[in-house]
Amino acid sequence: MMRWVRWVVGGVLLGCVAAAVWGARGWPLVGDAALIHYVVFAMRHGVAPYRGVVDVNLPGTYFFEWLGVRVFGGGAGGWRAYDLALLVGFGAGCVVVARRLGGWFGGVLAGGMMALVHLQDGVFQVGQRDLLMAVLLVWAYAGLFAGEMFWFGVAMGAAATVKPVLLPLALVLLGMQWRRGRVWLGVLGMALPGVAMVLWLAAWGSVGAFWGVVTGALRVHAGMGKQGLGFLLGHGLAPVWGVVAVWAVVAWRGEWDWMRVRLAVGVGGAFLAYAVQGKGYPYQRYPLLAVMLLLVGVDFDRALRGRGWVSWVGLVGCVVCVGLGLRFAWVARGFSGDAPFQVALAERLRGEQSVQCMDTFGGCVGVLYGLGTLQATGYLYDCYLFGPESDERARYREGFWRAFEGARPRVVVVTDQFCFGGTDGFGKVARWPEMAGVLAGEYRLAEEWRAGGTQHWWSRRDVPTGFRVYRLRVD
Repeated sequence: MMRWVRWVVGGVLLGCVAAAVWGARGWPLVGDAALIHYVVFAMRHGVAPYRGVVDVNLPGTYFFEWLGVRVFGGGAGGWRAYDLALLVGFGAGCVVVARRLGGWFGGVLAGGMMALVHLQDGVFQVGQRDLLMAVLLVWAYAGLFAGEMFWFGVAMGAAATVKPVLLPLALVLLGMQWRRGRVWLGVLGMALPGVAMVLWLAAWGSVGAFWGVVTGALRVHAGMGKQGLGFLLGHGLAPVWGVVAVWAVVAWRGEWDWMRVRLAVGVGGAFLAYAVQGKGYPYQRYPLLAVMLLLVGVDFDRALRGRGWVSWVGLVGCVVCVGLGLRFAWVARGFSGDAPFQVALAERLRGEQSVQCMDTFGGCVGVLYGLGTLQATGYLYDCYLFGPESDERARYREGFWRAFEGARPRVVVVTDQFCFGGTDGFGKVARWPEMAGVLAGEYRLAEEWRAGGTQHWWSRRDVPTGFRVYRLRVD
């Protein structure tokens, strides 16, 4: 009977994934993806990264974003296709790993559950960097278990060019491989993406500017919006705690061979990466969920192949997965595809060629991307303009002010959104009296827009960001 359980459970989970993907077909391009798309768009127009456009993402982010746009297109549909390609790549990597540890079913369970968790997280998580890192991590394990240390290193090194938080795990796994030889190939593979990154920066003449961002804005960014350890522990595996609880019973009686030990080490290393980022966003837990679900899938598969009560516990675990999968698919189909802020602001900015956004996550820069318009300056975030007083805030303001004075944009858009939960709304500008004075004296408030309803893009309904449009008085 247990043989058929695998086919039924696998089929139901894949059906849930298909339903969730279909439900996501109208999701707009918003959030981090829209911002990074804009940076790639600016570079295509000759704007140097980190010099001409100031962003805290690492070069690997731009490469994979450019690749996704190149292959699937730069619109919302193309980005959803890229997201689906990542999920397929993740599932395929899980199956490759699982077959080395017993059979295909563990990989299908892990891949299906990961896809459903991701899709039920909502619109903002489409194509997220940490999902890409989860894909690279599982393929790194595929290389490790196959003895292909070079490809293990390339995958982990590529992940580090997106975010370096998995580097400690990579080094630990290399150390565990020491007596098995060919560790130097792993080191070489890890180094290659980093060397390529430096050469790319040098070609743009951006090495110094990149280092300035790393030691300045990125350092400040990393310290903002931090959550406590209790929050991180509670949220890291929150969507699948029920599955993990059943797995713990199976794992207690399982045989911990060398491969499973390295997967368990991966769970610890991925949690460290999640905790180091510290903000507790849903997408930041994807590498942790990836390894945890892979270990769960492998152990449930082994349990179903066993005898006695352990096989029945494995069956219970599969039933829990099916229940969660059905729930996640239902949640994913309920998100709204409307984008009232983006539609309203695009109507006001269409035809404008000199616009400066004072926003971070609200969507103003994404609107400029959709219109094919370059922003007046290369400063994308207002987090560091209105945040707590510091030397970095002073430097950031100084650089922004020079760029703003040089461009003197005809239109300034101020949103009532402030990064990491700030509640000042439009009043954030008052934190910088000089900027507030310029807006009051040299610009006129042309229009203020607020949404008349809510939008459902993640776990709860929110009121969309509002905006004010200021126009230069000489107009």
